[in-house]
Amino acid sequence: MEAVIHNFPIEEARKLLSLIHKWLKENGILICTTTVAKMDFEGYEEKKDYKSNIKRFRHHYTEDAFEELFKKQNFKVLDKKYKEEIDDTRNKLWQILYVGK
Repeated sequence: MEAVIHNFPIEEARKLLSLIHKWLKENGILICTTTVAKMDFEGYEEKKDYKSNIKRFRHHYTEDAFEELFKKQNFKVLDKKYKEEIDDTRNKLWQILYVGK
């Protein structure tokens, strides 16, 4: 789930992860990514790093809040990595979370 979970309000994200936990095989691994935020918040905003500047819903997760989202749905954090995305329009740090049952 690359760059997906942050498009849902927190309550909907929890429901989605609960279903994924139910469907995930016993030795299965879920890989989920989102950008690292300094503050945990959500709401509608204009996407400034795309040409069309469309308003959309976005949840910004801090590192701790992102991990906690999965732990509250009974996932075990197996690993965590980071990826920097730096170019003319973006300057983002992505957190990549590997979780299992």
